[in-house]
Amino acid sequence: MPDIIGQILQRLEALEAAVNGRASEHFDRKLFKAEVALREGVVARTIERNVAAGSFPPPDGVTNGHAWWWLATLERHDRAVAAKPATTRTPPNAGKKAAAGDPPEMQP
Repeated sequence: MPDIIGQILQRLEALEAAVNGRASEHFDRKLFKAEVALREGVVARTIERNVAAGSFPPPDGVTNGHAWWWLATLERHDRAVAAKPATTRTPPNAGKKAAAGDPPEMQP
């Protein structure tokens, strides 16, 4: 007789992991550059630049010329970035000059 309760518990654990953001522990999947860009809220070219700059993990593989990452790799990177103290994170506007229409406190 199959262990129905065991199977249900296993499925429940996988579902809870997916809901709580630990999906890669139970089912890892490939994300191509466009999907990674969508996940990160940027365009694909930004992903390429960040990989080249070393601020984003390199692709786990390339299929027919298309770069892809495992979901687990991206989640590991997210945890590493979140674990950094706030003082070591570079603000998104670092190095940018204020525009002419910016408020006075933003002017150099």
